[in-house]
Amino acid sequence: MRIYWYWPHPHRTKSPLCLAVQRPGDELVVHAQLVSPGNPVEPVAEYEVVRDLPDPARPARNRVRRALRPIELTVRRSRARTDVVRRGFDVAHIGNLSYQSDWWDLRRLRRRVPLVSDVHDVRPHRRTLPTHVETSLLRETYRNAGHLIVLHEVLKEEVVSDFGISPERVHVVPVVLDALATRDLSIPRPERPRFLLFGTLRPNKGIDVLSDALISLGSDFDADVVIAGAGDAEMTAKLEARLGAMPNVSLEFGRVSAERQRALFSSATYVLLPYVSFHSQSGVLSDAYAYRVPLIVSDVGAIGPTVRADGTGFVVPPGDADALAGCMLEALGKQASFTEPLAAAARRHDVSVVGARLREIYDLAAAER
Repeated sequence: MRIYWYWPHPHRTKSPLCLAVQRPGDELVVHAQLVSPGNPVEPVAEYEVVRDLPDPARPARNRVRRALRPIELTVRRSRARTDVVRRGFDVAHIGNLSYQSDWWDLRRLRRRVPLVSDVHDVRPHRRTLPTHVETSLLRETYRNAGHLIVLHEVLKEEVVSDFGISPERVHVVPVVLDALATRDLSIPRPERPRFLLFGTLRPNKGIDVLSDALISLGSDFDADVVIAGAGDAEMTAKLEARLGAMPNVSLEFGRVSAERQRALFSSATYVLLPYVSFHSQSGVLSDAYAYRVPLIVSDVGAIGPTVRADGTGFVVPPGDADALAGCMLEALGKQASFTEPLAAAARRHDVSVVGARLREIYDLAAAER
């Protein structure tokens, strides 16, 4: 089988998931983002990597170019994708949907090749369009995106009910663990419990709810809390003002290196995901599984149902600071009870399991050509 995988991100190292989807005799082409000069890339012999997709982080030279940048990126990505697909493939895996352009672009692409598309976020984290416009564009995108991959049954139900997509075209594939992420045993987990909130600091992640919970717990709370990730100036200033003086709270703002991420997860007692709204599955949840860290999460999107079904932590109502504070107190000393459920969950989310499931969907899509 000839497989095209649209991967509009840097692809600097060999991907275990790309290896897991292949069978003997397959040809896989991964279409990735340009890598800046001086940034090393790992040679890949098992599949081909084409690195010519534009980098959205490249600074624009002036105000006009900045305003036109989203259009430029869309056009350049579309042309580059079409050029590679013209080489001829049995299936194309669209690893990142952009509803602002794919509602029409995929209509043209699917005439050339059967499509399988990832639906990471059923609806975007941040709304930039009126709800009815967003819904219309998403509906057309999903209709033209071939077979759709979602990360939980809850998300499948949302795609089917909200956008009228046939359930036979929507497939649940568990979130894959980072095969390279393992607990660093040289970093001991501290005797004093440590709660970690990690990732991009957005309002929907329940930052205000966590702040309220920590303030109610006070400095007598016998645990440390680390909040680490990048956020806008308003968000970081608010956190500094509300939590900066608390002795048991550490704030680490900005991009987190891979080494620091490994240290944070390796030394965490619990991972916090107190989202107030979400239409997706959390990548931080998969990181917690990879490092075997139990979680305290809110019951939104696929997060709550996953943790509840897997038995890998506690689930609280979204937006309820009192419930979150009470749960953090209740969780103290109970982390060892999640060791076996976390190990079992990690096996179900292993890259070999996810790769085999993806390949089944590729076969299904290719057979419909």
